[in-house]
Amino acid sequence: MAPPEEPSSDDVQLSQLEEGLTRQPPNRDILSSVGVEDIQTHTAEAETTGLLLNTVEPARSSSSIQQPLPMALTLPKNFAAVVPGIYRSSYPQSQDYAYLQGLNLKTIVTLVQKDLPEGFQAFMDGNGIKHRMFDMAGTKKATIPLGLMRSILEVVMDERNHPILVHCNHGKHRTGCVMGILRKFNGWETSAVLDEYHQYAQPKARETDVRYLTDFQLADLGHLAKKEVASIGMAPWVNHYLFLCLIAVVSLGIWIRTFYEMMPFPRAPTRKSRSEF
Repeated sequence: MAPPEEPSSDDVQLSQLEEGLTRQPPNRDILSSVGVEDIQTHTAEAETTGLLLNTVEPARSSSSIQQPLPMALTLPKNFAAVVPGIYRSSYPQSQDYAYLQGLNLKTIVTLVQKDLPEGFQAFMDGNGIKHRMFDMAGTKKATIPLGLMRSILEVVMDERNHPILVHCNHGKHRTGCVMGILRKFNGWETSAVLDEYHQYAQPKARETDVRYLTDFQLADLGHLAKKEVASIGMAPWVNHYLFLCLIAVVSLGIWIRTFYEMMPFPRAPTRKSRSEF
């Protein structure tokens, strides 16, 4: 009987590798998400720890890994659509330009006089946006001059400038006062105007702004106070009331028609023609 053959060096090495594989399975999740250089690094480490890399699935091609990830669109702080065609926000930053571009803005109104941030003018020029800048002082200690507010509203309420974005530094106080007066044109009650102001101004609402919005009279704006406000929307309760009235009128019309068709009203006899005599 022939003596058993001694295992070759290759068989010993394979046995050791298989033993190491049972102790520590390869991490396929990691290897499938790295590049070629990382694969080589993992290969060198595996050779010293006894991993059988030949059983690991090949990593994804570097072309699929190097594809740029889509960038999420960011909105300016305190951004909101006030009414269709009119928006408000804080001072737009470079990361906000992509979103603002999708609004197809015609005009941007800046309520603070200062140097434009880098790239802002190029963004407006590249998208055909008109820029109107008003030197409105901070509302912390002084109220907004009537003439300045009138000039701002003339731009904001002109439909030829829509879609339009109105902003200051933080989109709270200057912008809040302008939007508050615009809401009064909408027919909002003062309490609703102040609620919206506090929503955006918190936690630093200013008493000067509250008094300004409370005491402001649209009649002080002269001819602008007579401007038709239908184009800039109405108070929410007005829209709701008109909608209910419309439903009531339509329902009443349907009911009258149905009632008339169902009731056997006597019909007037038809006159015979001369040919029938």
